[in-house]
Amino acid sequence: MSARSGESEDVSVVHLAIGWNARQLKVGAFARGERTAKWNEALRIEEALGAEARFAGAAALPVRRGA
Repeated sequence: MSARSGESEDVSVVHLAIGWNARQLKVGAFARGERTAKWNEALRIEEALGAEARFAGAAALPVRRGA
């Protein structure tokens, strides 16, 4: 799931991505306040879920071998 750049600090896209089990959320680097707000909300949700939270990290990306 991807958030559009230049939008507001509305964090509802984070809730949708987690609720839909999107596995990836693209909001950009921490360079702007609206992006930081989304990252912070994702971290708060991860903390609230505890062991139920499954951050895919690099495991979400396919590995290409022998290319």
